[in-house]
This record gives sequence, structure tokens and C-alpha cells, in this order.
Amino acid sequence: AGQSFGHLAPGFFRALRPRQINRIIVMVRAKVEHPFRVIKRKFGHVKTRYRGIARNRAQLSTLFALGYLSVVRRRLMARGRDR
Repeated sequence: AGQSFGHLAPGFFRALRPRQINRIIVMVRAKVEHPFRVIKRKFGHVKTRYRGIARNRAQLSTLFALGYLSVVRRRLMARGRDR
């Protein structure tokens, strides 16, 4: 109801029980919200200063790139310990 999952067949959610639908939504939300948590906790980006749309967009793009690099770094460090 009101949600769009383009890769799923039409009527996919009608065939599921509400608990199954909630599980799918929770899994997607967890994947989407994790980068925001990394940016807020690791880089201290809690408040936005409005210095212009272009500058805010550039800063957030940089922070998301750094957040992604920190996640990848953690995975690579874990892989190095396994060897």
C-alpha cells in the first residue's frame, strides 16, 4: 500500500502475510539507514548548516564517500586477519 518495489512482480505483497511484509520493510530500512548512522557517529554530521544547496550537497557527497570507504576498510581489515 503506497510502497514501490520495482523489481518485484505486481501483486507480490498481496500474496504475503503482514508479518512477512514487515520483515521485508525492516531489512530494506536497515540497509538504507546504516550509512546515515556512520556519517552521524563517525564524522559528527548531526546538524546541517545552510551555506547553500551546492555546498551542502558537496559536503554530504564527500561524507557518504568517506562513510563507504570506512565500511569497505573494515571489511578489508577483517579479511586480512583471516589469512
